[in-house]
Amino acid sequence: SFCTLLAFVLATMTQLPELSKNIAQNISTGAAECVICTESIGRGQPLWSCRRCYGVLHLPCTQFWAENKGSEQKPHSGATDVMSNEFRCPLCQSATSKQTLEYRCFCGKEPNPKDDPAIVPGTCGQTCDRRRPDPECPHRCIAQCHPGPCPPCGHVREQECFCGAEEKTVGCSSGEAGYSCENECGRELNCGRHYCEAKCHAGKCAPCAVEREMKCYCGQHSKIVACSPESSYSCGHECGKALDCGNHKCLGKCHDGPCAPCLRTPQRQLTCACGKVPVDALGVKRKKCTDPLATCGQRCGMPLPCGHTCQQPCHDGECPPCREMVEMGCRCGRSKSTHPCFTSYVQLPFKQGMGPSATSSSSVAAAADDDDDDFDPDNPDSYDKRPWLEACDALGINRKTLPRLYPPRCPRRCGQKKLCGKHTCDRVCCGDTEHICVVVCRKRAPCGIHECGQLCHRGPCPPCSNVSFDPLYCRCGRSVIDPPVPCNTPPPRCNHPCSVPRPCGHAANHTCHQGDCPPCVEPVEKVCASHGRKWEYNLPCHRPNPSCGKKCDKPLTCCLTRCQLNCHNGECVHKCDQLFADTIEDAAKRAKKKR
Repeated sequence: SFCTLLAFVLATMTQLPELSKNIAQNISTGAAECVICTESIGRGQPLWSCRRCYGVLHLPCTQFWAENKGSEQKPHSGATDVMSNEFRCPLCQSATSKQTLEYRCFCGKEPNPKDDPAIVPGTCGQTCDRRRPDPECPHRCIAQCHPGPCPPCGHVREQECFCGAEEKTVGCSSGEAGYSCENECGRELNCGRHYCEAKCHAGKCAPCAVEREMKCYCGQHSKIVACSPESSYSCGHECGKALDCGNHKCLGKCHDGPCAPCLRTPQRQLTCACGKVPVDALGVKRKKCTDPLATCGQRCGMPLPCGHTCQQPCHDGECPPCREMVEMGCRCGRSKSTHPCFTSYVQLPFKQGMGPSATSSSSVAAAADDDDDDFDPDNPDSYDKRPWLEACDALGINRKTLPRLYPPRCPRRCGQKKLCGKHTCDRVCCGDTEHICVVVCRKRAPCGIHECGQLCHRGPCPPCSNVSFDPLYCRCGRSVIDPPVPCNTPPPRCNHPCSVPRPCGHAANHTCHQGDCPPCVEPVEKVCASHGRKWEYNLPCHRPNPSCGKKCDKPLTCCLTRCQLNCHNGECVHKCDQLFADTIEDAAKRAKKKR
């Protein structure tokens, strides 16, 4: 019978996980349902199973879903074609390749498996032979082809702890990639000198936190740094180490490795100073590197920093400054003048006590970044002009041809609008392409409490950048925003009952809030406004006494008549043209006198 056959089929699935058993039983009994068409899954129907959530659906329904629902999630422009060949599982929304949209048995061996009453629908009856998700497990599933996940592997393996000091036996497909043995890690840190002292842990060890003194390559300077594989650094100063000749020092910047050999030794300097004529042709014999270099008498011709060549006769030592007179444009580019070429590369030092320190660069750009308020990079009096004056005297150039600074400055003021659009640049001979305004904006920030504090700018001020380091509490004090709290942040939303007592005495039926409390809606007994009769049903507490609709009929104090208005709250008011006493007693006494 069918029940006997079903019991036999399910008996073959006893070794499977509970999820696999439930899926197999639902498919075999017809209790499974396709979530796309909401129809039951029957025998002989082509099926599709998700490899992530193991859900079983009708294959035609899944193909329809992949074509229509997949088209709604088109990849962005520039995405690869691989993304267009994927769709999302209707159950778990995991990305799945469209190449899986074919009817195969659950183990994937046999396409279009035949329906056999003796096995679960969609299975082939062969050994599953699938690999388990755990990459450490090399064994394949030995159960019969089945839906759902494979049963755990029956083998065991040895698993090391994270630090590798201990091992323990775990299931082959347990998915355990390591464990903490609670001992000291002991692995080598990134510095290569110290070892991790933390407990056995997963992942990389933290960088070494030990501080040590590191000397530069030349040995003249040192600094305290975090321990690292680097053993030294370049301080940027002149190396100063003795060369192989023992007479000269290395003039290069602090560097790693050995210094370059001395090039003035007779074995290496085989030509005259300018390099045009061999020493043998000049008949000069040098014995050591300190002897003067031979000269040939021709023009030197060595390139200078400005691009011109040295016009002096062949000489030993450095070439003198360039003596060419060239036309130079001023900093703003609106005028030109003629000056000695050497002023473009012979830098002027700062006067003592002004500008950056003597160890830093002496350029105008470096001076502009200096924090000394007395230093003005545009003021010629801030620089020591002795290098220029000495060069003029050595070359026989008139000192009056020197510019006040380099690049030369014209007397024109800029006058262009700054980026803020409010102020103008009054800098003399300004060469800036963007005129940044350095005035501090003193307008109120959007918070309405603080000043803007940014540099002068166009448009509205940006959001306030002030923060508070005090906690921000709600009205009842039970919810809090921890600091730092940006300015103008509203109090936190609180779900606790409001703590403000009501004037009526009723308990609050709303949550904590800012501002006035909402009206009390507690049902209470009310009486009509004028007559005090009990109302037939309860009304919200905040509602005034209701009107019964009948005439008020209260005696008026002004003319001894009665109020003709409908039942109302408050005092009785009417237009009266008879002015009597303020009280009924006074009006009665007046009536007796008239009798």
